[in-house]
Amino acid sequence: MSTPTATVRAAIKELLEDEIDDITVYPEFPTMQPSVPCIVMQQVAGSTREPGVGELLDETKRAHVVRLWFQFDVYHNNPSDRDTYTDKAIYALWENRSTLLDAGIDLYPSRRIGDLPADQPGERLYRKSFDFLFEIYMTSS
Repeated sequence: MSTPTATVRAAIKELLEDEIDDITVYPEFPTMQPSVPCIVMQQVAGSTREPGVGELLDETKRAHVVRLWFQFDVYHNNPSDRDTYTDKAIYALWENRSTLLDAGIDLYPSRRIGDLPADQPGERLYRKSFDFLFEIYMTSS
């Protein structure tokens, strides 16, 4: 059985890999040095919307709405290409909202998009970060 977090993470990774050529997508922060260019996904926050046993979806199924904030960090060796890949990722997510909806995942507008300093002093990677809110039902019979 897949969890709401795993379902959303897998759907986003597949979508970005299908839509953007020549970039590595990491579904969570890599433990080793990442390949560049890359997009690193991290779930940075989450919440549920319904208290108790959730809302009734049909006669036999109840569900909680689970909200998951995913952060996307785009790394590249130069700032122009970093921005290009960031734009491609944002466009891919918005352009494929119906694909996510078909999988039961709703996409909401990004709260922030911005440049960030390198992870380590002296590192020569350019980084841009953005995030999106996703909602999915967590069901029980």
